[in-house]
Amino acid sequence: YEIVQGDWSSDVCSSDLTTTITRAAASTATLSGLALSSGTLSPTFATGTASYTAAVTNATSSITVTPTVTDSNATVKVNGTTVNSGSASGAIALTVGSNTITILVTAENGTNNTYTITVNRQDGNANLSALTIGSGSLSPAFSVDTLDYTTTVAYSVTSLTITPTMASANATATVNGSAVTSGSAFTFSSLTVGSNTATIVVTAQDLTTKTYRIVITRVALSTDSSLSALTTSAGTWG
Repeated sequence: YEIVQGDWSSDVCSSDLTTTITRAAASTATLSGLALSSGTLSPTFATGTASYTAAVTNATSSITVTPTVTDSNATVKVNGTTVNSGSASGAIALTVGSNTITILVTAENGTNNTYTITVNRQDGNANLSALTIGSGSLSPAFSVDTLDYTTTVAYSVTSLTITPTMASANATATVNGSAVTSGSAFTFSSLTVGSNTATIVVTAQDLTTKTYRIVITRVALSTDSSLSALTTSAGTWG
């Protein structure tokens, strides 16, 4: 800024004075807004809060961030790339698990302030890696994408253990509604004669589900008391 001052002590201005006033550069390096294209910030955005988390489904493979600076003279970068205040960043690829996004705000005077967002892309794996039973065998043999199986047990078998193993450590499973730990046996007790269905539901971290079924057939007690043959060690029947 320039201010021109004149000396009016006489009828004619004897001299002109020029004063230059320099405005100090702004030091505000904060955001007034921060938004994601997917997921919700936790905690809710506040200018003075620097660290956030957000969760997105497995189907979300990338995300954009929209930062808004408090002072229009400040600049902002997302993961090292300059972004216009109030505009979305470029797409940021997300791997399954934790992804850290850094937002750097630089004030007009060079002051820096950093915000971070940790985005958790949830695991969508609802597969079993193994499925075994305590006796007999599954038909067909287990395969990750085969959902329906059968097995047959003798009349004398009144219970059967079923052991599901999840492909992902983040998944959970139930057998007929009861929670079961990966790799641990569940006992299907009180098998009735005929058909019995074991339903295994696997739930991924992002709540994707996959259902496997085993139809267990317990055969009936034989009531046939007739002989198909009879022999003796010596002699003949009269």
